[in-house]
Amino acid sequence: MKTLLKKPTILEFAVGLIISIVKSFINRHKSEEPLKVGKYKLVYSVNKENLFREYSIGIYKYKNKKVFIKSWSGLVRDFEYHELVNEYFVSKALYKILKSHEYIRTQKVIGYIEQKKSFSIIYEFIDAKSLSSFSKEKQIRTLSDVLSFFNNYSTEFVNKNDRFFSKRTLRYYIPAITFLSILTILSDLRSFKVVLRGYFDFLRLVKSIKDSNLRLAHRDLSLHNILVKGKYVFLLDCARVVLTYKDYDIAYICFNLRNKKIAKEIARAFNYSVNPFLENYILINQARSFGNPIGFKNIYLQRLYEKYR
Repeated sequence: MKTLLKKPTILEFAVGLIISIVKSFINRHKSEEPLKVGKYKLVYSVNKENLFREYSIGIYKYKNKKVFIKSWSGLVRDFEYHELVNEYFVSKALYKILKSHEYIRTQKVIGYIEQKKSFSIIYEFIDAKSLSSFSKEKQIRTLSDVLSFFNNYSTEFVNKNDRFFSKRTLRYYIPAITFLSILTILSDLRSFKVVLRGYFDFLRLVKSIKDSNLRLAHRDLSLHNILVKGKYVFLLDCARVVLTYKDYDIAYICFNLRNKKIAKEIARAFNYSVNPFLENYILINQARSFGNPIGFKNIYLQRLYEKYR
C-alpha cells in the first residue's frame, strides 16, 4: 500500500532520535526479515558486517526475479524510519546522477512499500562482492575514486541538484552539536567533562570554516557499504548523503575504518590534515552509548577520552 512520501525534516529526525533512544531500552536491535514484503518472498537474509541491526535486509524473489529489500518495522516512526524514507529519495537522485559516470553506481530503486507498521525500499539485486573482501590495494584505490567523485563532482553539481540533498552548514551544525552533546552526556554521565570540552572546542573552531563551497558527503563510507562487480562500484546505504564542508568523508574514514593503514594512505593521497571542526562533530555525534549492542566497542567515546581527558 503506497502513501504520499515526503522527505523528512530536521525536526522529524530530532524527535525520531529521541524515540529511538527510548526504544533502545526496550528492544536491543532485534530485526528479523519478514518472510514476505508485498508480492516478494524471502530467499535469504543478508548479514551485515557490523553489530547493528536497525533494519531487516534480505534477498527476495517474485516470478524468478530477485530483488534486494531493506525494511523498517515498528509501532512509532522513529529515527530509523525517517532515515530509511530519506534513503529512498537520496538513492533515487544519486542513481540518476551516477548513470553517466564511467563506473560508480548505486542500486536502482524499484519502489517502496509502506504499511501501518512497516516501510520497505525495493532495490535491484546486484550479485557483487563487498569491497572488504578485496586486497588492500583495491580497497585504497576504490575508496580514493569514490572520494574523488564526491569532492570533484560537487562543484558543478550543487546549483542544479541541491534540492535533492540536505545542506549541512553552520546553521545546522551549531544547534545540532548542542543537542547531540546533551544526548551523549545523558547516555554516559561519566563522559560529561570530555564531551563538554569537545563541545566548547568545536564552538571555538567555527571560525576555521572558510571554504563555503559545499561538497557531497556519503557520511557512512566504509568497506561494507561498497560493492564491486567487474569494473563497477556500487554505493550502498546512501541515506546520510548531504551537501556539507570538504573532507567530511575522509575525517569519518580516519575514525571509522578498522584498518588504520588504509585510512592513513587515504589521508595521504588527499593531503588531508586534521580538521578538528568536523572531527569533533563526528566524535560527539557517534559517541552516544544508547542502544549499543552487546560487544560494541565505542571507538568514538574512547577517542574523546584520549583527546580531552
